Amino acid sequence: MSDSLWRALVQGSAQQLAALLAPPSAPSLRELFLANNDLDYVFCGALGPALKENRSLESLSLCRNSLAQIDGILPPPFVAGLGANKNLVKLDLSNCGITSPGVAKLFDGLCGNSTLVELHLEGNVAEGAAPSIALALAENKCGLKVLNLSSSLMTDSSLVAVRRRCHPFRGLVIMLIA
Repeated sequence: MSDSLWRALVQGSAQQLAALLAPPSAPSLRELFLANNDLDYVFCGALGPALKENRSLESLSLCRNSLAQIDGILPPPFVAGLGANKNLVKLDLSNCGITSPGVAKLFDGLCGNSTLVELHLEGNVAEGAAPSIALALAENKCGLKVLNLSSSLMTDSSLVAVRRRCHPFRGLVIMLIA
C-alpha cells in the first residue's frame, strides 16, 4: 500500500481516498480490503464517483462496516458507481447493515454492471429483496457467478423464487449457509 493511501486511511478522509482511487491519480491498485474499519454512509457515498471512474480495482471488501446507516440503504452515489464500474470483479458487503430495500436498490443499480462476478451479502437482511434479485438474474443483466446470501434471513420460498428466475445457462452459485 502506498504511503499516500495509508495516510488517507489513517486520517479517515473518505474524500482523499476517493481522490486517490479516481483517475488520473489512481494507482494500479487491484484489491482494497477495508473490512471492519468503522466506515460509514458518508464514506461509502464518497467512494461512488471514484468507483465510476476507476479502471484498476478488481476486488473491494467493505464488510463489517456500517455503510447503510440511513434506512438500511447504501448511498445512491455508491450504487451508481458500482453500476458504471467496468473492472470490479469481486465485492464484499457482508454485515454492512443493508436491509431488503437496500439490497433491492443494489440489484437495480448492478443491472448495468457486466463485470462483477462475485457478490457477498452475508449477514444483511435480503428477504424482501427476492423479487429484485430474481428479476436482475432472470434478465441476465448482471454477470454474477457467485452470490453469497448466507445468514440473510431469506425464506425457502424466496430462495426458490430466485433460483427459478435465474437464467438456466449462467452457472450461478448461490451460497446459503445458515
